[in-house]
Amino acid sequence: MKAALTACAAQAKARMDMLPEGWREVRFSEVTEFSAFGPRFSADLYDATGNVGVIRTTDINANGNIDYTNVPLARIPESLFSHILEDGDLLITRSGTCGIVSIFKEQTIPMIAGAFLIRFKIKDVFNNEYIARILMHPLLQKEIRKISSGGVQKNISGTNIGKLKLLLPPFPEQEKIAAVLSTWDKAISTTDALLANSRQQKKALMQQLLTGKRRLPGFTGEWLSRHLSEIGTTYTGITGKSKEDFGKGKFFIPYTNIFNNASVDINYLEKVDILDGECQNVVQYGDILFTTSSETPDEVGMSSVVLDEIENIYLNSFCFGFRLHNFCELSPIYAKFLFRGEIFRKNVIVLAQGATRYNLPKKQFLNINISFPPLDEQRAIAAVLDAADREIVLLEQKAARLREEKKALMQQLLTGKRRVRL
Repeated sequence: MKAALTACAAQAKARMDMLPEGWREVRFSEVTEFSAFGPRFSADLYDATGNVGVIRTTDINANGNIDYTNVPLARIPESLFSHILEDGDLLITRSGTCGIVSIFKEQTIPMIAGAFLIRFKIKDVFNNEYIARILMHPLLQKEIRKISSGGVQKNISGTNIGKLKLLLPPFPEQEKIAAVLSTWDKAISTTDALLANSRQQKKALMQQLLTGKRRLPGFTGEWLSRHLSEIGTTYTGITGKSKEDFGKGKFFIPYTNIFNNASVDINYLEKVDILDGECQNVVQYGDILFTTSSETPDEVGMSSVVLDEIENIYLNSFCFGFRLHNFCELSPIYAKFLFRGEIFRKNVIVLAQGATRYNLPKKQFLNINISFPPLDEQRAIAAVLDAADREIVLLEQKAARLREEKKALMQQLLTGKRRVRL
């Protein structure tokens, strides 16, 4: 026993010797004044005219940001007033996705944590933002997953969270690190807001330009109206293949490429073994590819247009192609937006048939009627929407870059590998 204690003491000393100068290792329970589960109360206390907001786990996103806009109101009794949150309280999800950490910011109305959250009050000698950030560090999140119990629905207790070991620098350094990471958070939030606004603007543009409610300057011509059967024909994807045929041979366009992209990403292809002379349909420039089935009606008939000159490329078995008779009436660059537009999507969704999996019947599909402007206006509309897409892509790339920079910075600052200047 004495030898074991001596070994533990030696390990503890070794860990301390490895810590950055001035840092120390503490348990989470040492930095909190108290903790409390969110109270349970009957559903009939929820009331739109209630006196208190109830923050649920669904009001907290994966990054720990709380959306206060949809927090339900409840009329709680006086006996629960002790649960009213104070500015700076830490909230940690204790059920489902355990360990997501949020900092409560005081609102115009009193709020309490819901039953699946744990509330922690951080001692004044520690910086609550720093504590929240270190708890969200991947290494601590891994530890939280380890100490979560249960089957499908994981749970964690305040006692177990209290045992987590945290590396803490002196208080001034905690404040500075939290401030540095907060700068990145603000940049990410700003970029996310710009991205959401750009997506909304593109959606509004599509609703206006693809319906003729708004015409671009200089265009006044009449729009054409056609059933799909009048302007093209359908063809099937590859048939007669077994599992052993995939992973080698010739290229084909997979389902996810079509589902995720308005125009086919020619760099994202897979392979299937197709023999010379075998009767299979080959994809061509201008073809509009559609998903045949999905688990929900909303995802049936997603389209992707081939806008690259390609040869000997095939289509997966779970999609079908629509080939225009010619490009004299409908341009492929316009079709990219038309078939992802709100009106066409609604026409497709109502055709979805099935129970556990929904399918798109081709005969009814070809009866869908579409309207589109003359070719020169189609090209102009496509140019406007392409510009909107480019702006969205740039903002997506910027947001991803900022998140990677913040992740790398957290790895350095929260471990003391990089020290901040005070």
